[in-house]
Amino acid sequence: LSVSDTAVGIPEGRIKSIFGVFERGDNDTTRKFGGSGLGLALVKTLVEAHTGSIDVTSRTHPDDHGTTFRAILPIKQPPSQPSQQPNTAKRADSSEGEEGSTADG
Repeated sequence: LSVSDTAVGIPEGRIKSIFGVFERGDNDTTRKFGGSGLGLALVKTLVEAHTGSIDVTSRTHPDDHGTTFRAILPIKQPPSQPSQQPNTAKRADSSEGEEGSTADG
């Protein structure tokens, strides 16, 4: 799963710290857009709890900027289940054609 934006980007020196609790990419951005600095810490905790990983790449050049977050989660195959087909085998003690028949009939 990846999420990208075209905002100003995150300076390279800040990338390692943005997953910390109450960390924000930039104080100017926080003043403009708000945020408590908990979102990325929470996402990282949840992704890692599911044995996944999360990484970020960011560009801050004036003509090429933006950030991409990528979360990788393993997909586990469910255990194989025996076939759930209806049982069509006849019991040894049943006879065909007995349904609805009578002794005089």
